[in-house]
Amino acid sequence: MYRVALWGIGKGYDLFTSLHGHEMVEVVAIADRRSAYYEKVDGIPVINPNELADIEIDYLIVTIIDECICEKVI
Repeated sequence: MYRVALWGIGKGYDLFTSLHGHEMVEVVAIADRRSAYYEKVDGIPVINPNELADIEIDYLIVTIIDECICEKVI
Protein backbone atom coordinates (compact mmCIF):
# COMPACT_ATOMS: atom_id res chain seq x y z
CA MET A 1 0.00 0.00 0.00
CA TYR A 2 1.34 3.40 -0.96
CA ARG A 3 1.75 6.10 1.68
CA VAL A 4 0.48 9.39 0.28
CA ALA A 5 -0.06 12.94 1.40
CA LEU A 6 -2.78 15.12 -0.04
CA TRP A 7 -2.31 18.82 -0.69
CA GLY A 8 -5.50 20.72 -0.04
CA ILE A 9 -8.72 20.54 1.93
CA GLY A 10 -11.92 21.29 0.08
CA LYS A 11 -13.80 20.10 -2.98
CA GLY A 12 -10.75 18.28 -4.34
CA TYR A 13 -10.40 16.35 -1.08
CA ASP A 14 -14.10 15.47 -1.19
CA LEU A 15 -13.72 14.28 -4.78
CA PHE A 16 -10.67 12.16 -3.89
CA THR A 17 -12.48 10.45 -1.02
CA SER A 18 -15.50 9.74 -3.23
CA LEU A 19 -13.42 7.91 -5.84
CA HIS A 20 -13.62 4.13 -5.94
CA GLY A 21 -10.25 2.75 -4.88
CA HIS A 22 -9.11 5.66 -2.72
CA GLU A 23 -8.92 3.19 0.15
CA MET A 24 -6.07 1.42 -1.67
CA VAL A 25 -3.64 4.08 -0.44
CA GLU A 26 -2.78 5.15 3.09
CA VAL A 27 -3.27 8.89 3.47
CA VAL A 28 -0.80 9.85 6.20
CA ALA A 29 -1.25 13.64 6.08
CA ILE A 30 -3.10 16.50 4.45
CA ALA A 31 -0.99 19.57 3.71
CA ASP A 32 -2.82 22.86 3.78
CA ARG A 33 -1.98 26.48 4.56
CA ARG A 34 -4.92 26.47 6.98
CA SER A 35 -3.28 23.86 9.21
CA ALA A 36 -3.62 26.21 12.18
CA TYR A 37 -7.41 25.86 11.92
CA TYR A 38 -7.57 22.09 11.44
CA GLU A 39 -5.89 19.47 13.58
CA LYS A 40 -7.36 16.50 11.72
CA VAL A 41 -9.82 15.83 8.91
CA ASP A 42 -11.48 12.42 8.90
CA GLY A 43 -8.83 11.31 11.39
CA ILE A 44 -5.95 12.37 9.10
CA PRO A 45 -3.45 14.90 10.51
CA VAL A 46 -3.41 18.30 8.80
CA ILE A 47 0.07 19.75 8.45
CA ASN A 48 1.64 22.90 7.09
CA PRO A 49 2.98 22.33 3.54
CA ASN A 50 6.47 23.17 4.85
CA GLU A 51 6.32 19.97 6.92
CA LEU A 52 5.98 17.66 3.89
CA ALA A 53 9.74 17.12 3.78
CA ASP A 54 9.58 15.74 7.31
CA ILE A 55 7.27 12.80 6.57
CA GLU A 56 7.85 9.62 4.60
CA ILE A 57 5.49 9.32 1.64
CA ASP A 58 5.53 7.61 -1.71
CA TYR A 59 3.40 10.19 -3.50
CA LEU A 60 1.96 13.66 -3.07
CA ILE A 61 -1.52 14.04 -4.55
CA VAL A 62 -2.60 17.61 -5.25
CA THR A 63 -6.31 17.79 -4.49
CA ILE A 64 -6.81 21.41 -5.49
CA ILE A 65 -9.42 22.01 -8.17
CA ASP A 66 -8.62 25.66 -8.94
CA GLU A 67 -6.20 25.42 -11.87
CA CYS A 68 -4.30 28.64 -11.07
CA ILE A 69 -3.64 27.61 -7.47
CA CYS A 70 -2.79 24.07 -8.55
CA GLU A 71 -0.13 25.37 -10.96
CA LYS A 72 1.43 27.41 -8.14
CA VAL A 73 1.60 24.32 -5.92
CA ILE A 74 3.21 22.22 -8.63
